[in-house]
Amino acid sequence: MAIQWPEIQYRREVGHAKSPICHAPSAPLARTTLPSGKVALPDGMLDPVLTFPKQPEGNIGKYGGMRRDYLQQHRKAIYARMSMEGTLKQHLMDVNEQAKVEALVEQMQQTEPMPDKNSDPLDWIQRMNSMKAQAEEIVRETVVYA
Repeated sequence: MAIQWPEIQYRREVGHAKSPICHAPSAPLARTTLPSGKVALPDGMLDPVLTFPKQPEGNIGKYGGMRRDYLQQHRKAIYARMSMEGTLKQHLMDVNEQAKVEALVEQMQQTEPMPDKNSDPLDWIQRMNSMKAQAEEIVRETVVYA
């Protein structure tokens, strides 16, 4: 999908040396709407009609934010393209949905024997924190930084 940039022409401002100079028609035109949806003003210049795509409602979450930061810093072209096309927020929401840290922790609990929470709470907390850190590392490498 090609990005279509709006055509912008600037009005001539009297007294500003740095203002862009545009060719204005000799006879003033009536305000008309062109077939492309642009509005031609009486002085012949076009007012830009800027429309932005609708963004989905919702929160991008922790892993969506991490993905956004990664794209901004390391994949600038992808970030710019997605933000111009209006697909960035939906992508970030999808990344956050794919990050299933709790499911990974539950799978790890089933494969590794866990100590009893009531008899040895400190060892249980240590193993849970270790599993959560491992699951977050897996999610970062496979979902966020992929």
